[in-house]
Amino acid sequence: MKFIRFIKETTFVVTRNDKTIIEMPTLMFALLMLFFWQALVPVLIIALFFDVGYFFVGDFSKEDHGSAGSE
Repeated sequence: MKFIRFIKETTFVVTRNDKTIIEMPTLMFALLMLFFWQALVPVLIIALFFDVGYFFVGDFSKEDHGSAGSE
């Protein structure tokens, strides 16, 4: 369930020199990786040599902290 919430509430962002190049929903990125992974993985790796950064933007706060340490 947490994975589905992560997919729905986050976006995948590609930046270069502190400028946003591409910003897309994580679901779209996952579908692209599913169908075009053989082309996208080499492109993502090669782009790292050209100062391109990739990250996810969203709310990553944990709602359920569990009971460990609350005794």
